[in-house]
Amino acid sequence: MRRPKVAVVDLGRPSALGATRRVESWTTVFSSAGAQVEVVRLLDECAAAPHHVLPAAVRACLLPGRVPESAMWRPSRLRDRLAALDPQVVVVTTARSFAPGTVPASARLVLDYVDLLSANYDRRARLASDPARAAAFRVLARRMARFERWPSGAARRVAAGAADAAALGAEWVPNVVTAGARPSGPPAHDVLFVGTLDYSPNVAAVRRLAGLWPRLQEVRPGTSLLVAGSRPTPEVRRLVDEHGWTMWPDFASLDEVYGAARLAVAPLTEGTGIQNKVLEAAVRGLPQVVSPEVLAGVGSDFPAVVARTDEDIVAEVVTLLDDPVRRCELADRGRRAIDDRFSVQRWAAWAAEVLEEARTPGTSGAGATHGRIPRLIP
Repeated sequence: MRRPKVAVVDLGRPSALGATRRVESWTTVFSSAGAQVEVVRLLDECAAAPHHVLPAAVRACLLPGRVPESAMWRPSRLRDRLAALDPQVVVVTTARSFAPGTVPASARLVLDYVDLLSANYDRRARLASDPARAAAFRVLARRMARFERWPSGAARRVAAGAADAAALGAEWVPNVVTAGARPSGPPAHDVLFVGTLDYSPNVAAVRRLAGLWPRLQEVRPGTSLLVAGSRPTPEVRRLVDEHGWTMWPDFASLDEVYGAARLAVAPLTEGTGIQNKVLEAAVRGLPQVVSPEVLAGVGSDFPAVVARTDEDIVAEVVTLLDDPVRRCELADRGRRAIDDRFSVQRWAAWAAEVLEEARTPGTSGAGATHGRIPRLIP
């Protein structure tokens, strides 16, 4: 019997690590369910000519079911590409990769919002120091909010973050993670922060660490910090130098970076969606101290130490660093949570359900929106 085919549609920006991670997760889940997965990278295969982008963005602002970022590619090219592939299921990652009429009528559409991008843009507008950049994010936030209210009909609506899925009236389908490894030798650093270092919520987190670091050094002198991630801004580089931290702007593997420290911190005050850094640390047995905002994506009961204030972060980091038994216990709970909620096996069953729906038109699985208008956000 011919394997079912799934097309995953994404903008395909190499620098967008979170989007790349989401595509990898979809590929893994559907492949494990027995499907052949083809990834359509819009900026490689369907890109619009530069002189077409601005007029198309203006039109997208006026059309339902479109957002300005979708002007970077041509809907007609995507329609032709998907028609040639003839997939049974099409997964579209975010509104940036969607335009009405591009998905074949015969295909089951999974509309992946990933996170509540309207809130993401709004927060980035508030964090932006440049007024023009802040204004652009506010425009994108309003257009994304309109898309999030748009009735997507028979699409199966999903999101990666647990809180975002609830706000969108969508199914929660998180990223999956596979087992990692930690080196057998002792780690060289005490504390680790990982993230794309030009993403404003991550930059704000590094800034927060810089503010609390003098107090942490008073309580536990000599504590070391590794900051790892691509594209560090000048501010991040300056803060690393000022506080004597170590920076890895590039690293060979996730196993390498997560194996380099005794515990991870994620003191984000802004952010939406699922925090991949939390999942990657947990699967590698690294205990974590996180802010409440971080757990919105993975569930409030995820086994990490929650610290709400800077003083809490200092106290919890010091306590964990000086208590190896508690660190091991927290790490074990994190690995079990990954097996229970974020494993490939757990979500391959969900993917198999979607494939079965595609084989049997007119049916819907638990939690699907097939055949009805999904609940709109108030």
